[in-house]
Amino acid sequence: MTTQKLEEIFRAPLSPSTADLIGRYADLDENGFILKYQILNEEIVSALKKAAESLADELLYGEQLSEHWESESPCVACELAEGCTMTCRRKHAFDKEVYGGLLCGTLPCSYLAYDQNDGEKNNVYFKVKFDEQEGLIFYRPVDAVPEGIRFVGNKVVVIDGRGVELRPWSMSLYRFFVRHPEGLPLSALYTDNRREFVKIYESVVRSEVKCARLKALLKNEDGIQRTLNNKLSELNVELRAQGVAPEFMVTSEGARTYHQPYRIEYLVSAQTEK
Repeated sequence: MTTQKLEEIFRAPLSPSTADLIGRYADLDENGFILKYQILNEEIVSALKKAAESLADELLYGEQLSEHWESESPCVACELAEGCTMTCRRKHAFDKEVYGGLLCGTLPCSYLAYDQNDGEKNNVYFKVKFDEQEGLIFYRPVDAVPEGIRFVGNKVVVIDGRGVELRPWSMSLYRFFVRHPEGLPLSALYTDNRREFVKIYESVVRSEVKCARLKALLKNEDGIQRTLNNKLSELNVELRAQGVAPEFMVTSEGARTYHQPYRIEYLVSAQTEK
């Protein structure tokens, strides 16, 4: 039997009562991974949602969260929801189907390398380990990770098999352009894709002060243009200094302007091969 390699995504500590509940009623494999579990409480649902947020920060090239995270609970439109003191049958069935499916790996947490030609999606499922001391530990299969580029936390990106450390601005820019293999001009970062870039930056720096500075800077068109130009140059300098090949850098063709599309040539080639 081939052992599946896994990448840790998130850890959720549990209260003693919830840990006892899972320990009593969950079906676990020999390694502690949850195979079946049907008693979902708000603590477990909250842990799943936080795991989804962590996964969203680590999305890979070609990966998107599954639509199951957007599923609407029947409580949303229920007039009795506010005064309900017990889990109703509809809510219990919803939690068991959606959150239970995501927890036990019967519903995909994300889709990787969506193929627009044949309409098929490559499903990615969480593998969730239960530990009485650590709580719930969420993993993503490593064999789902594409070759070439993958992120490891907020400081390291593995590029062509080489671990590369990047500063926060550089990491944010690189994440942004990995998400957009089609290429985008620098002006997109403070216009059409402004909210997306802010979210990426927030996930990297995890600092309200630095995020506030970025948001203020984005309102100053002249200032953000100069900053983006300088930060992009710094990114490529960091990549080059750590031995990264030119096709993995963020570059543009022709004149260097804010409206000229920038992209990672490796990702363009990868799309062409598909």
